[in-house]
Amino acid sequence: MATIVYVDGTLATGLNNGTIWENAYRGCAGLQTALDNVVNGSDTIIYVRNTFSVGTYGNTIDIDTAGGDYTNNNWLRIIGCDSITGNPLPHGQYVTLDGENLLAGHIVNIFNIHMVHIENIHFTRASASGKSGCYLTTSVLRFGFNFINCKFSYCSYGLYVNNINNRNIYVSRCIFSGNTSYDFWSAVNTPVVLDNFFNSVCPAIYASFGASVQGSLFKYGQNSGTAITINGAPSQRGEAIVTNCTFYCNGTGGVTAISCNNLVGPVLANNIIYLAQPASDIPISAPRISYEDYNCTNTVIHTLTGLHSLSGIDPQFADAANGNFRPRNPLVLRGGMPDITGNPTQIGAVKGRYQFISKARAANIGRLSIFR
Repeated sequence: MATIVYVDGTLATGLNNGTIWENAYRGCAGLQTALDNVVNGSDTIIYVRNTFSVGTYGNTIDIDTAGGDYTNNNWLRIIGCDSITGNPLPHGQYVTLDGENLLAGHIVNIFNIHMVHIENIHFTRASASGKSGCYLTTSVLRFGFNFINCKFSYCSYGLYVNNINNRNIYVSRCIFSGNTSYDFWSAVNTPVVLDNFFNSVCPAIYASFGASVQGSLFKYGQNSGTAITINGAPSQRGEAIVTNCTFYCNGTGGVTAISCNNLVGPVLANNIIYLAQPASDIPISAPRISYEDYNCTNTVIHTLTGLHSLSGIDPQFADAANGNFRPRNPLVLRGGMPDITGNPTQIGAVKGRYQFISKARAANIGRLSIFR
């Protein structure tokens, strides 16, 4: 049975021992104490609520003395909870780790431990710094890092994975917004990036050794550069997989949506790519492509070669300026293979209240409902 610990960012009363909410550890110092008391390799859940003023605390929150255990599937879990009920927060709500005035340090540093699961946490500053919202590094092999329903905003790097020895990275249902260098920078071989929203003026993803990016939405306002870059040394290049994603790049031009220099070509399927300058912007830059099918781009500079793909076609988003990325173009609506239930599916990804308008077609989470 997991050990349960409670931490409250603003509590001023109680015994400060973490046993129940009324006696929760207090503030950032309490959160650090809770982390430092984790028994190495144990199954531990640290429930947190209210805002943590990390900048006022003045130190990075270090997760570096003990974590979970890879062999026995034990996890160190940090889960944001409702300030009233104490229950885990629903999708789209967060406990904030406010790192303003901590501009010289990462908000959270994870070092040399296994199996860390972080859920419902917002890593943010009021103004961007040269450091990360969450920074992962290690000197030896370490496995298992989940970020679920988190938000990363106004940092230099939202989530930064520094070392290839960090393995098994899973990022799901997260929002990246307002970061200045990269939203997600990874030296890891093939992290999984699933169902995320990137509202970026900086490059969204840099992955050194491959990545699996699925069902994500990229609203990219930068006037140059690349939304997703897959790079790495020739001897260590992993496979790049980008499926069921929507790219809406509305800068002034000079943008590449997906760049991959891997010797193993990327797999690209069921994506919608809309770029500001269709005569010059580049949807896909890769020396070879392993598989390309059911993609759509409005550009004409690169002709999609995959069977069933659409080049030079405007998806006709319903209302991109206000976050409705459902395509209206019937050519796009009818693209894609049937899902596992046999229902017709659509290419691309959508977020927020526009997802799954038709319940009958919600079986495949990377798809859109037909626009009516």
